[in-house]
Amino acid sequence: FKFVHLVPDAPDVNILMDNQQIFSNVKYMDYTEYEELDPKEYKMDIEVAKNNTIALTNKVNLNPNKIYTFYAIGKIPNVDIIQTLDGATFLI
Repeated sequence: FKFVHLVPDAPDVNILMDNQQIFSNVKYMDYTEYEELDPKEYKMDIEVAKNNTIALTNKVNLNPNKIYTFYAIGKIPNVDIIQTLDGATFLI
């Protein structure tokens, strides 16, 4: 999966899956490289990078042989995480 930060009024963020930091200091309009994780349900935390405060928590499912992108969208305090299945999934 990868992560895209599209919340214009939000600071840089860290992405944690089951309390393990996967990505750090993701800035507005930035996206990460892909990271491979085991397929299962995870607790995804979006953490403010400068003070490690949890800003948003979601439960997400990663299924086997699927490639996902998670988008943080909206404006504070109405931020959502959208999970999409990447087109490359169908080329596997």
